[in-house]
Amino acid sequence: MKVVKLLALSTVVLSSAALAQPTYLECDFKQSNGQPWVVQFSANESEGLVTATMPSGSSTRYRAAFTPNEVRFSDRDISYSINRVDLTVVRVVSMLKRRDEATCRIVETPARAF
Repeated sequence: MKVVKLLALSTVVLSSAALAQPTYLECDFKQSNGQPWVVQFSANESEGLVTATMPSGSSTRYRAAFTPNEVRFSDRDISYSINRVDLTVVRVVSMLKRRDEATCRIVETPARAF
């Protein structure tokens, strides 16, 4: 019985640790000239945060709502919705009244020294 409890506890702990790790995405939006505009997202469900990093290097941190199928975050100018099932993202820029969609891929993190 103790072995079963220990196994169950270790499963919960390992699952929680996996959820605590951010997920990194790269999403290819199309520019008007047809070239990709790669936006990087770091989604941290345990903290309720998403950071969006533009190709210029600028980044914005958002409070995010995580559901089983979707991650939503926005500020007064722009809103994002990432589909957790098919890895598409919809971006709406309210000032320009523009809506565009991109396809994302999960980026595996390399082994790091720190």
